[in-house]
Amino acid sequence: MFCKQYGVMAALISALLFGLSAPLGKMLLEDMASLPLAGLLYLGCGLGLTVMTCFRRFVFRQDLSCVESKLRGMDYLYLGGAVLAGGVTAPILLLQGLLIIPAGNAALLLNSEAVLTVLIAALIFREPVTKWVWGAFLCMLFAAFVLTIRVDAVSLQAEPGTVLIVLACLMWALDNNLTRNIAHRDPVFIARFKGLAAGTTVLSAGLLMGDPIPPVEAGLMALLLGAFSYGASLVLFIHALRYLGTARTVIYFSAAPILGALASILILAEPVTPMLLLAAAVTVCSVVFLMRENHDHEHVHEAVFHEHRHIHDEHHQHEHTDVWREPHSHGHLHGPLVHSHAHTPDLHHLHRHG
Repeated sequence: MFCKQYGVMAALISALLFGLSAPLGKMLLEDMASLPLAGLLYLGCGLGLTVMTCFRRFVFRQDLSCVESKLRGMDYLYLGGAVLAGGVTAPILLLQGLLIIPAGNAALLLNSEAVLTVLIAALIFREPVTKWVWGAFLCMLFAAFVLTIRVDAVSLQAEPGTVLIVLACLMWALDNNLTRNIAHRDPVFIARFKGLAAGTTVLSAGLLMGDPIPPVEAGLMALLLGAFSYGASLVLFIHALRYLGTARTVIYFSAAPILGALASILILAEPVTPMLLLAAAVTVCSVVFLMRENHDHEHVHEAVFHEHRHIHDEHHQHEHTDVWREPHSHGHLHGPLVHSHAHTPDLHHLHRHG
């Protein structure tokens, strides 16, 4: 139960930080082109986490090497795909869309990420999804429909700019599912690598294409925004993936569009429209649906050897030959176990359902 509560809090705080990126990013677009801004936001993510890591290591003398598990083998393929999809392609599409549509609409339209992520998680990665998750999913689908489609005198048409936002969400949905496969590894390393790799690539592409060098003050603001809205948010999001699974994490994370739309109204003085209010209300309903879920049944844990951050709870009863502080990370063996309790599809509960 504690793991689920921790995952929910991590997802909601991550949403709070990321929700500010749409309105504040739109303000920064007044001073720089979209490609340099996207690059600086991710560079801010990577540099901010690098500074934090160095500060903890050299100032507080905290050795984190035994706390989190390091990436190995196939993990780097998942990380590379996540960087390409969510770190390079998605921010470019998002910022291009922000040039066309209001930031408040764009913020709520980011609900499409949750819709697409749940579909990919359930249909491709076969993550177990209960009726409550599907109920939340349908709410998210309706919220995305409300902001994406308008009715004119002839037919249904996509609003200009929304296609770019939805494509960005598709890339982030792929990113989310790829990152889920390495969520048991070091989240700070994953976020730092993604930030530095994606930021360098996108910023270089923008400058090579002739975009002007951003003003110093605006560039520093973009780095600062990236450190919190992308860096800290991404680390917390990976923690949530670890304990909740992909589908549930992104639906809790759907609070981000609500917060982003609210910030757009307060900061940018954008109008409050009936469609925006309807989409926000439906988004709240989706979170309520998910909070009512209590997935409890008898399940089997097969014998497995793996490595990840853990404490000695009911799933970790192994012995140590030396003294370890908790939490810690090392390779350990799980014997077969059959029991019943409420759980989410974390690393230890990836069993199939009939």
